[in-house]
Amino acid sequence: MSEQQATSVPVADEALPMIEAMETEGSDEDDDVHHYLTLLLNDKLFLAPIQEDAEGLTVLDVGTGTGIWCIDFGYEHPQAEVVGTDLSPIQPAWVPTNVRFEIEDAALDWTFRDNTFDFIHMRYLIGGIDDWGALFKQAYRCCKAGGWVESFEVGPIFHSDDGSIDKNPVIAVWNRMFTEAGVKIGKSFSIPTEDLQRPSMEEGGFTDCKVVDLKIPMGGWARDPRLAEIGRTSLAALETDLEGFTLLLWHNVVQWPQDEYKPFLDALRKTLRDKKTHAYLKARLVYGQKPEAA
Repeated sequence: MSEQQATSVPVADEALPMIEAMETEGSDEDDDVHHYLTLLLNDKLFLAPIQEDAEGLTVLDVGTGTGIWCIDFGYEHPQAEVVGTDLSPIQPAWVPTNVRFEIEDAALDWTFRDNTFDFIHMRYLIGGIDDWGALFKQAYRCCKAGGWVESFEVGPIFHSDDGSIDKNPVIAVWNRMFTEAGVKIGKSFSIPTEDLQRPSMEEGGFTDCKVVDLKIPMGGWARDPRLAEIGRTSLAALETDLEGFTLLLWHNVVQWPQDEYKPFLDALRKTLRDKKTHAYLKARLVYGQKPEAA
């Protein structure tokens, strides 16, 4: 990370509009992402072994986006108090009475008091965090003793197990764009494959950290019906806001030729819709506990 941060100064400011645009314009995409990530966990909102039926359960969702995770959690756990934080106030006005939202930057010092939450959930913070150690230190401070933190991240780099994308030039351009952009802005996009979550979580003080690695098909090519649905939804999420996800990266960060951008998007859509393209994204879920004696 130190080398990435050293090269980030000239373009770091360019990354901020990109991240904010993804949050404010991608509400449909956020809901699709929530759908396929929940399917990926077998219809569960989380995997951390929290005491779900505890009275007065306090929960924080960091980087909540549209707030859909908070809303679902609030409906399923009416006795809990659920708080979602985000840079942008894009959440709906009508939510369960036990759910509220606050504007906060997860990358800065959190405004919550020490030992406030039983469970801190964070998901899909891709491109928004440059210091994961600092993030989990804030989570540790705000988590109650015996409480849990969970981090669920998806990398944008396409992979395949059968070589179906190995010689595809469009996929190669996509992967190179995110790799180079991450270096330039000092905010890694390849969080699962760079193993940023678990070491940072342990560095922050959490123990009993467990890692769950998952694959997200891109498109409906999988034979398993559940995975095929996940793949269709993941592709729909990507196509819903494909320009919002790539426009500023292409033009402002990696600064590639403008006249090649639209043809690239068209070729990418065609490639990913082809069921012979067995592409998937890697995801990693990590959860850990703040020691009881802390």
